[in-house]
Amino acid sequence: VLCTEFEIKNPISGIAREDGLSKRTISSTVYPNPISSMLNIDYNLKQSSNVSIVIRDLTGKAVAKLVNSEQKVAGDYTISMETFNLPAGVYLYTIETETESHTNRFVIKK
Repeated sequence: VLCTEFEIKNPISGIAREDGLSKRTISSTVYPNPISSMLNIDYNLKQSSNVSIVIRDLTGKAVAKLVNSEQKVAGDYTISMETFNLPAGVYLYTIETETESHTNRFVIKK
């Protein structure tokens, strides 16, 4: 799953819309996907912030907290987690900062 920043333009005028998409401060990539044993999340912060990263199952239950409200400076980060203790299925990871929340999904296969 790859999350990138993009700009939406009006197809007729070519003028960018002001919808907040181009103002995102978090981008992330999860790999490999599907996962068999090790989850890796690369993420980028465009500004310094307190950061939390939580893994949830599809019922919304938190199954892991990878980062717990830690102050991070703007830049690139990678976090890894073994997935042996999690059953096969679809999961969501959420990266939260002081101003934004970014959620994406990944699959664990056994």
